[in-house]
Amino acid sequence: MGADIDSSLVMIFDTETTGVNVLEDRVVEIGAVYWSAGRRCARPRQIRINPGVPIPIGASQVHNIFDEDVKDCATFDGIGDRFWQHVEKGIEGHTPILCGYNAINYDVRIMNAEFERHGFAHRINPDEVLDPFIFVSWHHRNWKVRKLEAVAARYGYELTNAHAATADCEATGAVLSGMIKAGVIPADLDQALAAQRTMREQLEDEDRRFRYHLYMDREDQETIRLGFGKHIGLPLTEVDPGYLNFCLGKMDDKLTDETKQRFREQSELSGKPRSLF
Repeated sequence: MGADIDSSLVMIFDTETTGVNVLEDRVVEIGAVYWSAGRRCARPRQIRINPGVPIPIGASQVHNIFDEDVKDCATFDGIGDRFWQHVEKGIEGHTPILCGYNAINYDVRIMNAEFERHGFAHRINPDEVLDPFIFVSWHHRNWKVRKLEAVAARYGYELTNAHAATADCEATGAVLSGMIKAGVIPADLDQALAAQRTMREQLEDEDRRFRYHLYMDREDQETIRLGFGKHIGLPLTEVDPGYLNFCLGKMDDKLTDETKQRFREQSELSGKPRSLF
């Protein structure tokens, strides 16, 4: 048995960046919150970073951090070791469980790229990071919106300052605790990380096969369900063939070959398409 997540020290971290390219873009802010027993247990940590490159206006409009705000801040060279101290020693030497919302696909990768770019030996192991977004993507795949703000609201937490790093961290903590309480995330860390690895593999396979347009039923692993739009979550066999033909006509360049094949087969099996209107 592993550690009980809810009673352990969890360090939830989040980054704000110059863009979404995890290999090329830079970190402009890191936020972290220590979480235990369903609440924040220490003051939040937040630091802004001079990325050494201009911040695109589109990114600034998302997180409200502009070039002027970071021109006198330390570069990543000056904060890499400080961040790693928290990763290794947490509060009073207690090594925390690392956690972040969509951290494995994004924050971990962009932080590791920064570590490498600036000559640090530190690397975050994604297999040791708890990521509620993976559990949301698996268990709540039929939700139309799975962004942090929307998921937090479903778990009873109002995120009022989205894309401020520490605010996102606290919302992630609330989601983590809510999902453990609901039984969506196992309370045991080893079990949670093992389940997460399995889900990641299956989600990556779905992405290769269907991108986001289709997904396999989480219970029987045989029923194919629509993964987008007004019919999200509906078995493909129950989707109006007229809608599938419409998607084939409008989204041909976005659909994988297997998705196109599934749409065509279902449309043909269903006979004459019904009107969309």
